[in-house]
Amino acid sequence: MHGLFYGSYIVLWILLIVLTVLVLLLYRHFGMMSLGTLEGIQRDGLPLGESASELVGVTMARVNASRCLLQRIIIRTLQSLTMEPALSTDIAFG
Repeated sequence: MHGLFYGSYIVLWILLIVLTVLVLLLYRHFGMMSLGTLEGIQRDGLPLGESASELVGVTMARVNASRCLLQRIIIRTLQSLTMEPALSTDIAFG
């Protein structure tokens, strides 16, 4: 009886590994079909040869009024970001 259990257990693991490999190959096949052409590559993101625009962003953080070590680290980090000319930082305490 134990032999039948262990045999079926091994067969199920082998079947799981085979099916996993087949699913990964299927994903690869459809990925190659959709991204294998120039149109597929240019579908998302910037067109080839075009440069990205300058990074401009706003960072907002809401920190509790308790002056703990973590809060001081966060405040110093956010204040160092304001030294960058393209970034602005607002800190709100609540």
